[in-house]
Amino acid sequence: MAKKALSKEAWLEHLSRQKRSGDTQQEYCRKHNLSLSAFRYWKKRKAHEATSEVASFIELPITEPKSVSIGDICTIEFPNGCNLRVHTTSRMPELAKLATMVRGL
Repeated sequence: MAKKALSKEAWLEHLSRQKRSGDTQQEYCRKHNLSLSAFRYWKKRKAHEATSEVASFIELPITEPKSVSIGDICTIEFPNGCNLRVHTTSRMPELAKLATMVRGL
């Protein structure tokens, strides 16, 4: 018997029901006439979407810059410990534009 295509919402409901049922993936799929490989695909897809949603923008405090001289390096420190260093001599117009854009947020 051919298995009919299910919507994303239907697969997410099956994932939730399987977890609550206590059945293994294989048992649940057999009982509900579902493809085990499709079930595993949707489980991985759900996990990937969940991790993708974690990434987001965070507000950074803006302080007035100290005076900048030719040859200075601008350092932006991120909360996760990463630093972005840019030589101001070559990118001053872009840095000024970026600072203006950030202030407007």
